[in-house]
Amino acid sequence: DLDIDCELCGLYVKNQYVGTGIGSKLFNYVVSEFIQNDKGKMGLWCVKENTNAINFYKSKGGIQVTEKRFELAGKEYNEIAFVYDLTVK
Repeated sequence: DLDIDCELCGLYVKNQYVGTGIGSKLFNYVVSEFIQNDKGKMGLWCVKENTNAINFYKSKGGIQVTEKRFELAGKEYNEIAFVYDLTVK
């Protein structure tokens, strides 16, 4: 539904490493791998309540395109979709 050709399915950093740059390094590595494999548009979903992650993904140039609800272990969550144009340098 996002009109993408690749997806970052998860990026998790332990609290003790938040702010050290490891998240940016992981994110940039994944993006560079996608670019090397001729991918042009990456998507990812983020739980709406995770404001730190949302701010991180926005700082990396993500454009919020839609929201949806999902259920996990009997609990409902809201997710935000971000899309990245990997062709922009």
